[in-house]
Amino acid sequence: MEIPLGARFQPFDYDVLKFLFNFVTGRSCVDDEALIHQEDVFGEKEPWELVPSGKKMAYFLTRLKKKAKSMKGSRVQRTVGRKMKGKKPGTWHGQDIGKAVADEHGRFLMGYKRSFLYKNKSEAEQDGKWLLKEFYLSETMIRRVRAEFPIVEERADFVLCRIERKKKDDDEDDDNDEEDDEITLEQGGTNNNLSEAIVSVPVPWIHYWHRRIT
Repeated sequence: MEIPLGARFQPFDYDVLKFLFNFVTGRSCVDDEALIHQEDVFGEKEPWELVPSGKKMAYFLTRLKKKAKSMKGSRVQRTVGRKMKGKKPGTWHGQDIGKAVADEHGRFLMGYKRSFLYKNKSEAEQDGKWLLKEFYLSETMIRRVRAEFPIVEERADFVLCRIERKKKDDDEDDDNDEEDDEITLEQGGTNNNLSEAIVSVPVPWIHYWHRRIT
């Protein structure tokens, strides 16, 4: 899908999680995949190699990599870049513990968003200059759809990441999401117990993603 001249692709947090839900359950559509690509964000490519030239940011589906000694735990490998003699790979350093994201009506928990900062002393010009936002579905969401969509078993460890170059005036959490922050739990979602509320919401509540092109 081509974005009209003068427009930009800027989905809300809950839109990003809707797309991830559709992908995990095997229901993503071609137009969505033209704007969000599958890529190994925690592989050999540096962030500036992942974001297309001339673009300020890019969205990627990627599979989390558990560390060898913690296959049953929650520790994830977040190194990035090629291992070369005399040069260490970079690392995505966590900036927060994650922010809960509700649906557009504030009724129930969809997932979470975590912030990371690129750190690499071997790349002085790039060190601390890139941001990563990692979106992932809640465990309640995954459990609810696992029986209905068998493909979830092989896609449950996928997350959706947004990578962007840090602006000069950015602080630790420049989300560029002034509007969508209004529906997160931290900003006063209408239901104080969204993890339970999702149980009463039928699975088909998510339809194919309707983008907001602004």
